[in-house]
Amino acid sequence: MTTVIESTTRIEADQDLLRQLLAIISPPPPDLNPSPDPALLNVPLPGQNWPEQGGTYAGIMRGDDGTLYHLIVGPEATDIGDQPWGAYGKEEPGATSIWDGRANTRALVDSKHDHPAAQAIHQANAGDQFADWYLMAQAESSLCRATCRHLFQKTWYWTSTQYSAHNAWCQSFSDGDQGIIDKSSTGRVRAVRRLIIQ
Repeated sequence: MTTVIESTTRIEADQDLLRQLLAIISPPPPDLNPSPDPALLNVPLPGQNWPEQGGTYAGIMRGDDGTLYHLIVGPEATDIGDQPWGAYGKEEPGATSIWDGRANTRALVDSKHDHPAAQAIHQANAGDQFADWYLMAQAESSLCRATCRHLFQKTWYWTSTQYSAHNAWCQSFSDGDQGIIDKSSTGRVRAVRRLIIQ
């Protein structure tokens, strides 16, 4: 038993009871160095191979809805050349996001119009261990250029982001510029996929 004197009242308490009361009254300080999420311990540096995810790690993206995700560039087999974006003169309202290449690609593949660039990436999913590759959006292509340009040929690559009925956004992997090009022009495409950070 321990004797505690509070003000002028004398209280006798059991040691364990006293510890419990003190823990309630003054909880321990928060952990200033929390343990990292185990899922994040194996994330490579941007530009490095991430075999468990099927490609090369580009970095962290923040979607327009605030969702954070890891962006992974597909293997060399998903770098496909000479594809038109397609549907020149046709609006594709579901493919205008500068952030969400996955939604853009889905809209293009599901469209009644032909979109060879998106369809080539969609077909690259067949037989792969991951079936969620898509054509990168405009903002995603910027991250790929910044961290993984060594994986791309020094030329223009299509994004899944439509600019207008006649043009879509492209990313240069030689000088880093972005621009709009006629949808009937041919360009390279490269698959990416995402891993949501929870």
